[in-house]
Amino acid sequence: MEIIGVDVEQPGDRPRIAYNFCLGERHTMRILLILASLIVGTIAGIYLFGMIWRTSAPEGSMAMFVGGGTPVVLGALAFLGTKNADGQRPSLGNVRTWFALLGIVAAAAGLFVLLIVALFLTVQRG
Repeated sequence: MEIIGVDVEQPGDRPRIAYNFCLGERHTMRILLILASLIVGTIAGIYLFGMIWRTSAPEGSMAMFVGGGTPVVLGALAFLGTKNADGQRPSLGNVRTWFALLGIVAAAAGLFVLLIVALFLTVQRG
């Protein structure tokens, strides 16, 4: 007779270490929602950037701030609005939440800058 305990692995179980380091199936929808909000926010940010830039060209810093802040805000709201795999929303008192928000800010800023540079190069050569 075999005793099945907490630490005994069954033949169909995933290794615990590999599962903790990989994303797992339960996070896929959350990641897709955050990526979609970053893309929508970047498109809206570029539109706002263009509108502010066209109306007040000397205020380029304001256009970059509003345009670049739009995908950051939408991505952060999507992250904070969705639930974890365990059914809990992220807590602002948790360090992991702040690192995730930092990653979202970096991804949004990088995507915005890359698309602005691509847009300027396209218009300039156009």
